[in-house]
Amino acid sequence: MGPKTLILLLAVSASALFLQSEAVVIAIPRKVGPIARLGRLRENPTLNSICKKTDYFVECFSTIAPLLKGRPINAMVALKAEIQAANMKFREAKRLVEKLTASPTTSKTTKECLSVCTENFDSALESLQDSLQAIAQRDRGSLSSQLSAVTTYVETCNDAFTDFNGHSPISVANLHLAKIGSNCLAIAQQVRL
Repeated sequence: MGPKTLILLLAVSASALFLQSEAVVIAIPRKVGPIARLGRLRENPTLNSICKKTDYFVECFSTIAPLLKGRPINAMVALKAEIQAANMKFREAKRLVEKLTASPTTSKTTKECLSVCTENFDSALESLQDSLQAIAQRDRGSLSSQLSAVTTYVETCNDAFTDFNGHSPISVANLHLAKIGSNCLAIAQQVRL
């Protein structure tokens, strides 16, 4: 028996053993995005339609859907849910700012910028509350004004870092806040007051 025959016999034997044994399936987890994690909620055609009219569909859908809790959806419900989501995200951002401000490793300049952000986040939270009052009063002008102010407050926080040529340690949070603020404005345009 030559070496080629021996290799062929070994290959055939290995194949036969493999076919007789149980197959092993290896499941490789794939990264699941925020919309995929929402399960059946992602099949909501009304919410899909509302969020498609925003600039940030993924953020719209992923912030509103968890707050629905089985309620019927329309533009007004979506707007109130997005305002609620914005409120929660601004509070989270404020906690992050407080943590960074308290850190001894944060520079004095960064702390001054973070102070500007704290003031603006407080103002944004007030504007979000005022926007809910504008909804209750069916005051479209005030609603648009308050929601526009929310996005302006985020920009002002960003500008504090830009003015000092510094890197913002909250740039990711600010980007998310700006997207949610923009979505609030876009959804407000779909609401009948």
